[in-house]
Amino acid sequence: MMNRLSDFWQAISRKKIRIEAIAAAFLAVLPALSITERAVAQTSTHQYLNSQNATIDDIVDNPAAYTGRLVTVRSEPEETGDLQSFLLDDTDGINLFGLDFDDDELLVFNYSGAPIALPEEDDVEIQVTGVVRPFIRAEVERELGIALDPEIYAEYEYEPAVFAQSLAYAPDPDDVTDEPEKFYGRAIAVEGNIDDIYSPYAFSLNDPDLFESGDVLVINTSPQRSSEEGASVVAVGELRPFIAADLERNLNLGVDLGLPGDVVAEYEQRPVLIVREVYPLPE
Repeated sequence: MMNRLSDFWQAISRKKIRIEAIAAAFLAVLPALSITERAVAQTSTHQYLNSQNATIDDIVDNPAAYTGRLVTVRSEPEETGDLQSFLLDDTDGINLFGLDFDDDELLVFNYSGAPIALPEEDDVEIQVTGVVRPFIRAEVERELGIALDPEIYAEYEYEPAVFAQSLAYAPDPDDVTDEPEKFYGRAIAVEGNIDDIYSPYAFSLNDPDLFESGDVLVINTSPQRSSEEGASVVAVGELRPFIAADLERNLNLGVDLGLPGDVVAEYEQRPVLIVREVYPLPE
């Protein structure tokens, strides 16, 4: 199968296959793939844990290895000029004198069934989980029941794209602690290291890449696995201001969160991330 996918992508790159043949070749390689049926799914433990973490470079440089796979990608988004899609920029590209070199882009279509407003700030990433396949405008138009502007999408035709089943803002812990008002009420995916564990339901998350990182308090409302200090994880949930008097009542847990008094005092009125699952990152 991998040889067939490689041949398929090589033929696309040489632009020697007509549109009808491309569609037929892709369907022959992946007869079971149905993006439309699966795209309405929301973020879930099964979906994330069964996805493959990838970079933009990984997918753009070797699309045959990822075609038909469920992947999770995190990077800064850029508008395409169309509400149906956006681009993920390769933030690891080389920048000299304000010019980007080796700066790959990956087209993303939102098939989650829920709209998402792109962040206004340039340095806020988005986490995308979805299936990789070549972008063929006629197929996407048929699936979405809309017309796509050929002037916008011509350069991406036949290139790899991600058809997103779930999307979330992906700020660093420091972004959350420095300017929490940007993320209050939003679903966000925060990647970091577990710093202090306060109870089975509560721990703090920090940025391992910073010497002094602000800690984010995380309340896990349904812990499924034990947490370890220092573990690298992604916590997905909703950010709120931490008001201890309201928290346990509003969450309806029926249990004591077990937060020590000094921790309650430290985090009062600071941001707290309310999650239902914490996903381990691969080592």
